[in-house]
Amino acid sequence: PEEKLIPDLCETRSVIEPEVCYLAAQRATKRQLSEMEAILRKMNEIMYELKMDESDQRMIDQLADCEMEFHSLVYCMTGNIVIERMLPTIKKAIALNVYRRSFELTVTQNLHIDLFHALQAGDADRAREIGREHMKTMQEKTGQRR
Repeated sequence: PEEKLIPDLCETRSVIEPEVCYLAAQRATKRQLSEMEAILRKMNEIMYELKMDESDQRMIDQLADCEMEFHSLVYCMTGNIVIERMLPTIKKAIALNVYRRSFELTVTQNLHIDLFHALQAGDADRAREIGREHMKTMQEKTGQRR
């Protein structure tokens, strides 16, 4: 049933994403880290614009696209083809945009930046912890915690 989709997607992400972050920290290339840094810069610029006009749907759509790119890149950093093949499902969770209505964008962005620094340092344990924190925060903000 469709009403079960959102909670199940959140639950699945909470199980998978911390380990994806762990593997990404061990395997990310310099090129991938540079690409992630560029995505984060673009997200910061968009968030600055959104502070001027929170109703700018074009900017909200651009931010959602950046978030999709960010998470896709983390999954690709694992170098694991099975994990990469899970991306369409994970992208669906992100595309549903369930948490954007109530989720503080600055909290999300700070976690993204923290994850980038952990990946850059190759700190797999810290990356895993940030992945857990990100999923826990998202579930609490959306009421999807089981």
